[in-house]
Amino acid sequence: RCAPALQVDYLTAIGNDAQSIELCDFMQQENLGIDWVKRSDTRHLGLYMVHTDEAGERTFNTGEVNRLLPRP
Repeated sequence: RCAPALQVDYLTAIGNDAQSIELCDFMQQENLGIDWVKRSDTRHLGLYMVHTDEAGERTFNTGEVNRLLPRP
């Protein structure tokens, strides 16, 4: 970490799948707070992908995580 003296907490929603568990383990190893990480037994870790074409135009794709968060 670039500022190990600072306390950093992560706010997100993830699943209980292998990738989510690995992510949580990694965050703990990096001393990131995970008290605000919501876990779901029915969803998986989501992906957010950005695709850039030859002209530099970007398109964005989101995955599962958006369905974990409550709608206003």
